[in-house]
Amino acid sequence: MRVRGLARSGWVGIAIAFAGCGTLGSATSSVSSTASQGASSISDIKSTRDTVKGMKDDAQSAADSAKEAMGKGGGAASSTGSAAAPGAAGPSCAGDPDCDGRRPQAKEIAANEPITDEVDPGKGDKSDWKVLQLGGRPGYLTVQLHWDEPSAELLLEVFDEMGANIAAAPKGLPQPARKLLVEIPEPGRYYLRVSSARGASVYTVLAKWAGPGAPRERPSIARPAPAPAAAAPSGGAKPASAAPVAAAADDPSHPRARILQSYRDDDGQIVLYLDKGSDANVKPGMSGTILEGDTASPLAGGSFRVTSVVGPSKSVAKSAVGKVGKNVHCVINLVE
Repeated sequence: MRVRGLARSGWVGIAIAFAGCGTLGSATSSVSSTASQGASSISDIKSTRDTVKGMKDDAQSAADSAKEAMGKGGGAASSTGSAAAPGAAGPSCAGDPDCDGRRPQAKEIAANEPITDEVDPGKGDKSDWKVLQLGGRPGYLTVQLHWDEPSAELLLEVFDEMGANIAAAPKGLPQPARKLLVEIPEPGRYYLRVSSARGASVYTVLAKWAGPGAPRERPSIARPAPAPAAAAPSGGAKPASAAPVAAAADDPSHPRARILQSYRDDDGQIVLYLDKGSDANVKPGMSGTILEGDTASPLAGGSFRVTSVVGPSKSVAKSAVGKVGKNVHCVINLVE
């Protein structure tokens, strides 16, 4: 009985031993599987980290390339982007809605074609620059400006291709129009500037040019017939001829004046803007004479007639003289 119980106990121990081995094997397999999964996860994390690092490196490389391109192109991208669309107000336009308030922003126009535009200081549009190409031979450029609002006053100026101001219309005239006659010594690019001295207005500007190959002919001008020669006195002696001399500079009846601006009008005569007006008792219809240079000698054919007085210190006259040139002094005859 004792032996049989021992045998039975032995078999039970063997069974327990086998069960424990099975459990241990299962646990070992589970641990091995978990370790394998952990290694796989670590590998996946490493792969993801490498991918993110590669994307970051690509983005940095692209940013560096774009920065280098901008540096070499001087901001060329802005010239093709929507921010630089014509007429768009960007940082370089300084609030100007049509972006033509500086000479580098001048808009191309063609000669002999009227251009309508607008200036409005209240909207940041105080001045407009235009540029045109003048070809052919040297000659005279005629620029006409007219604006719609009589309460406004616009200014008209002409500049050469170096940006030097070569002509400007007088200020303070009552009519909403200006006209300039500018001598062009050589063909090239010339600039016009229309700006507001007061108020806002729509305007039209026209630059008249004879065009390529145009001759330098000037309009024919009707000149007064020469006075008949004085009859020789009896005895055959010829009268002595004396060069005409204007009245003395301090003669109050014949005040000296300065020619501020001149241009040739459509009728062929020269329009003169003078710096004397109602304060000097100048009146329409009075006569005068242009002087040669700084002398007191009258310029040949330089007589003129005052057509209007436009203020205390401004008047307008007309003359049949061929050319004023550098002769900017004159005499007004308050008394004939």
